[in-house]
Amino acid sequence: MNPSSRQPSLLSDTATGIPAVPAGISLPDEPGLAKRGGQTSLDRRSVRQLMSLSVNRVNVGASVGEAAQAMQASDSGCLVVVDEGRPVGIVTERDMIRILADILVMCPAEKLCIRDFMSAPPVCIAFHESLRKALALAEAHELNQIPVVDESDQLVGLLSREQLARAQVIALQEERDAIERQVYTCSRELSEANRELQALALQDSLLNIGNRRAMEADIQSTHLNALRYGHGYSVGLIDVDFFKLYNDHYGHCAGDRALVAVADCIRESIRRGDRVYRYGGEELLVLMPETALAEAQEAVNRLACNLYALNIEHAKSPHRRLTISAGVSAFSRTSGAANNGWHSVVEEADAFLYQAKALGRNRVRAPSGSAKMPRSC
Repeated sequence: MNPSSRQPSLLSDTATGIPAVPAGISLPDEPGLAKRGGQTSLDRRSVRQLMSLSVNRVNVGASVGEAAQAMQASDSGCLVVVDEGRPVGIVTERDMIRILADILVMCPAEKLCIRDFMSAPPVCIAFHESLRKALALAEAHELNQIPVVDESDQLVGLLSREQLARAQVIALQEERDAIERQVYTCSRELSEANRELQALALQDSLLNIGNRRAMEADIQSTHLNALRYGHGYSVGLIDVDFFKLYNDHYGHCAGDRALVAVADCIRESIRRGDRVYRYGGEELLVLMPETALAEAQEAVNRLACNLYALNIEHAKSPHRRLTISAGVSAFSRTSGAANNGWHSVVEEADAFLYQAKALGRNRVRAPSGSAKMPRSC
């Protein structure tokens, strides 16, 4: 009896006769598995990493008795039949039970040759193949054992279904861990990007200070805190004097550089807790939390003097240098603005700014009076 027809071989995909996975047989990817270079862990893990180096083998000319003794001695459920080192068949416990039950009672075991009942040709796999292909072969042919061969078709190892199952579980867990790491990394990067975008959305790209949106949010928060805790705050509204003439004379690029210089001067002159915003065009607003009117007027006078000292040339200004005019207003719970919101505070500062410009510019105007910048400042 020759049971070689019971276990069909695969079509070879290499010149060495290593069987290929039949058409239509493949392992589906796990949903969402992370890939590197188009490969999953199933593709990256090599058969060489999984195979058993200890292989129970028997020569093709061995007798049934020798095969049975070898199987019993090794306590193995499988023997690989080799011819000069090359696997030519495989004998399993199922083969032994079926064949021995039919034949050994009729014929002396020593007269039987192992080739008469081995499953041939065996389904082998090259040691460099992936876990994915090994799993596909085992599934396609319902194999419990797969001989592993090298480039010369020499037997070098054996893969069991149990080894493949354990390796598949490990591979899938690795992929899930990789997905979790990727999700964590992407979530963190997305949060950082959102914070950066939010910061950019609240910043003037030219002057590198808060924009109108940031000003409205911050002054609203400051106003609510003032109402709740009784803390006052002050606002300074600043306008660059004769700025249109500056642009017309020096050009808009020079005008942009001049605005940057003004913004930098103000930012460096204010206290740590104060904030400066671009209110619109060449107008800037300084928000001074927990600051009374007199202190705020003094602070705005100081930054106006600092800008004056920079001596930025302005040929079309009567002051022959870049200067600013400013209006200052303050809020307290006892002031009339308490019922009108922060808009009334800014409107009052704007009214005093208009007065400062009407009085000749280069000065700070507040409810307590007007201060003109002296030449020495």
